[in-house]
Amino acid sequence: MRWDVAGRKEVGGVAAGTIDHTLFWLSPDGTLLASGSWTPGDPLRLFDLAALKELKPLSGFKAAFSADGRRLGVSGWDGAYRVYDTHSWAAVSPELKPGGVARALEFSPDGRLLVTGTAAGQVSVWDTATWTSTRPFEAHSGAIHTLLFSPDGRTLASSGKDPVVKLWNTATWRLSQTLKSGEVTRMQFTPDGTTLITGGPGPSIRFWRAP
Repeated sequence: MRWDVAGRKEVGGVAAGTIDHTLFWLSPDGTLLASGSWTPGDPLRLFDLAALKELKPLSGFKAAFSADGRRLGVSGWDGAYRVYDTHSWAAVSPELKPGGVARALEFSPDGRLLVTGTAAGQVSVWDTATWTSTRPFEAHSGAIHTLLFSPDGRTLASSGKDPVVKLWNTATWRLSQTLKSGEVTRMQFTPDGTTLITGGPGPSIRFWRAP
């Protein structure tokens, strides 16, 4: 369903049939919705919210839109990451295979980088112009849940199965700070980048102020 937040009313919906997906990503302009599922083999479902229709699905389960909305990165069930053009839905990257089971992914604010995380806790950094990557580095002791750039792109926040959030300097990819947060599955920076909001499997939400 689509809602007018200001008017607090429903303004339309998409006939999606039965959908048990619990992972959702909205494009920056609000016109596209990607929906994933933890059920092995389920496709990534795509919805055009402007036309109110479902598009052809993609193979995968987690996704990330670039800041300009022109690209969608997808974590595949086969362990590869792929990037698609959101107008033609043609692949614009080769299969990106850092090794291990694919998990979280995120574009940098300027779109020049794609970071990916695996079930083994490793993070890779990909140059979106050449699709080459740095050597993967060990970020967490368990599966990567979430990767998130700060609005200025200078910091990458990562969370995994272990009970911490780690902040990485994107100029050096060195660890700058560790937050004892408990297990975190959702993160969001405020638009000014001064606060990081984290949430986990439990009911609590935490707010972390930048130094």
